[in-house]
Amino acid sequence: MNDTTTGTTVDRVHHAANAVVLAKDETGAVCVLLAQRDRAPHAGLWGLPGGICLPGAAPDQVAVRRLREKTGVRLDVADLMHVSSRPEGHTEHDWYATVSYVVLLPAPVPVLIGDAVRDVRWRRVVDAVAEDMPWDHREIILEALRVAGLALDVG
Repeated sequence: MNDTTTGTTVDRVHHAANAVVLAKDETGAVCVLLAQRDRAPHAGLWGLPGGICLPGAAPDQVAVRRLREKTGVRLDVADLMHVSSRPEGHTEHDWYATVSYVVLLPAPVPVLIGDAVRDVRWRRVVDAVAEDMPWDHREIILEALRVAGLALDVG
């Protein structure tokens, strides 16, 4: 975008939001709900459900809406706890900032394969963070564990 007052190029900032949905399975292992990306960048990698915030959209509402659209899981904004707000990266003239939220469910809930994903599934956190993930989703999951008062179960 050009700044008409100075004639210089101004970088755009895009905001994204995602949801870290955690639950303990029948063995007590902490699991995270992940969606397998169906497009670039990072096509095929398992990551957190979320998406870009359109102008005027509240990040918490985007996180809840994209979670529902991608996984079929329905949450209320009031269920979310803030995890982090961080710069995610940039292209030549665009910057991205991501707001992440966490919710701890009593148990894994049924999921559906929805919009813009190849697959959706619950994964043990210890297994999920051991694999390649898009952007900084691994760090966001680990931070979400701390916010939710949980520890990474490596046993």
